[in-house]
Formats: sequence, C-alpha cells, structure tokens
Amino acid sequence: MVLYTLTDYNGEGGGRVRIGGNRLAGTGSGPRRTVDVAAGVKHSVVVTEQNEVAAFGTDESGSTGQGDGGEGKMHRVPRWMYWISNETTRILSCAAGEAHTVLLSAGGTALTVGRGDVGQLGQGATRKCLTPRRIEALSGMKIVTEVCGGRSHTVILTAAGKVYTCGRSNRGQTGQGDDQTRLIVTAIPSMINLSCVQIAAGDEHTVMLTTLGHVYVCGKNDTGQLGDGTLDDSFIPKTLQPI
Repeated sequence: MVLYTLTDYNGEGGGRVRIGGNRLAGTGSGPRRTVDVAAGVKHSVVVTEQNEVAAFGTDESGSTGQGDGGEGKMHRVPRWMYWISNETTRILSCAAGEAHTVLLSAGGTALTVGRGDVGQLGQGATRKCLTPRRIEALSGMKIVTEVCGGRSHTVILTAAGKVYTCGRSNRGQTGQGDDQTRLIVTAIPSMINLSCVQIAAGDEHTVMLTTLGHVYVCGKNDTGQLGDGTLDDSFIPKTLQPI
C-alpha cells in the first residue's frame, strides 16, 4: 500500500511520495483514504473518500486536469484537481482512456477532461479540455451510475439501465452500428429495450451486463476479445453465448 502526501506549490497542489499505507494526505487536513483508481496510458487518477480527485503522470492534452499550467507536463506525484474538489461537485469514481479522464459525481453527473480529438469527451466538439467539464447532453433526468474509458471512446451507464457512448467508432466500439465518430454521448440503439447493470471498456471494445445476466459485446475482435468464436469486429452489440 502506498501513502501519497501532497503539499502545495503556489496553491496548485503537488508534493512528495512515501511508502506506508493506502492514504492520500492533503496539506494540513490529515490523511485521505483512496476509494477508487483508474489508469490511462501515461496518467493515473485517484478518488478519495472525501470525494476529491488527484491525478499524476504525463498530462497529454489535459488528461490530468491541471489546467493551462499543467498541459504537457509530467507530474511525478499526485496533484489535486481543485476546481472539482468543492462542496458542489463531489466525485465518487473515475475512469481513464488513453489521454482522457471521466469522472462520476455524487449527484449522478459525468465530467470529462483531456484529449477530445475524436469526441471521446462527449462535449460535442473535437477540442481538448484542460479542466473537467460536465457532459451537458446527459443533463436533466439522466442520472449516471457508472463511467468507463476505452482508448478513444467513453461508455456511460445511467440509473435507468441505458448505455451511452461517444468517441471513435472505427471498430464498432461505441455499438452505434457504424464507424462514424460520435461527438455527443448517444444511447446505443440496439440496447434501448434492455436494462444494463454494469459496463466495461477495453482498448477498442465494449462489454455490457444486463439485469438478466446476459453479456453483450461490440467493437474490435482481432484477438477474440468479443468471445464469439470469430475474429470479426462487431458494430452492433451481440449476446455472448452462455459459457
């Protein structure tokens, strides 16, 4: 277990690392216990039981959420995302793609930050975000319960059991039925009448579990990762045959 100790650098976070336990310590505030973790290609994210978020590693396109001052830098120790560590935005869990991060708030809101060149942030554009932004397309009645990040796509599960995706679809990983990039999170059409309880994202494929215990898969299948007995990609989610 690792104890991460954070100290302030000009009020922007930073610090030193020492071994000793699975707690994240804030300056002058006592230890913080880590409750969730995620790993991208070159960055990592942790969430504390105080619903705060810290990130470390190489900040490619804003993936660590450090703002203008952090982009392109290598953060060798965890640094707080101060703009979301407040009373109005408490974070429950995190997910990471190749160079983007997805956060789930206690209020059921999904936020994204980092690379957005193929719509993986679900913000309706292909630009990067240097600080976390709420996915507005999910505002209103859609309460988010789980978030996942693939290399360049994002998967989101709502309390209603519906699965939404965005980002690159070149291998069918968004399950939208074609290879068109999705800039806005969109419900998977073929899953509308099903209720899901869990989601997972691989590099370029997606796995979904329904309330009936059925597993649905879509996306890249060059090494059999869809488990359907073929090596063919699937652009529409298909049911995994019972084991």
